[in-house]
Amino acid sequence: MQRKILGAAVALAAFACVPAFAAPTGYVTAGVGTTKVDIDCTGTTSCDDSDVSGKVVAGWEFAPQVAAEVSYNYLGEPKATLDGLEVKIRSSYAGLGLAWRPQFNANWGGLVRAGAAFVNTKAEVVGLGSESHSSTHPYFGLGLTYAIDKNWGIELTWDRVDVSVDDGTGGDLSSTTDSFMLSGTYHF
Repeated sequence: MQRKILGAAVALAAFACVPAFAAPTGYVTAGVGTTKVDIDCTGTTSCDDSDVSGKVVAGWEFAPQVAAEVSYNYLGEPKATLDGLEVKIRSSYAGLGLAWRPQFNANWGGLVRAGAAFVNTKAEVVGLGSESHSSTHPYFGLGLTYAIDKNWGIELTWDRVDVSVDDGTGGDLSSTTDSFMLSGTYHF
């Protein structure tokens, strides 16, 4: 009985503190940009280590300037030709992390994000087949935000994550991938 009373008192105290914090708000961000993969192009006849990328982020600001985020990030499809064979590497990841969104003034703000990326990479040798590989890596990003009005804003961001492919011996070959994106954000 005392545990129930103690539990009720703690819950009541927690609810009493809620007005001291800003009301939680949500947001959705969608962006497009470019991705560059850190791959070694030595020995290739052609090599394109960048491609168009995109992302969608849903966030919930549970404390002032701090948010939990889930995201889907498409990292493009870099290509290379080696000994007459075209190789494509397509990657994407689902992200789960935290974001710090400090405001510098009424319009300008910053963005720092970090979390876990659940990466799926498909390596394909055109005409011979493909192989998919899943891995988990940390990701982080930096950016600038600009509030157009109360609900709408834009973001210019840089995100970094590693992507991996199977090296054929049970290990992974990892490459660092940088994405630069321009996004629109809606706060609700």
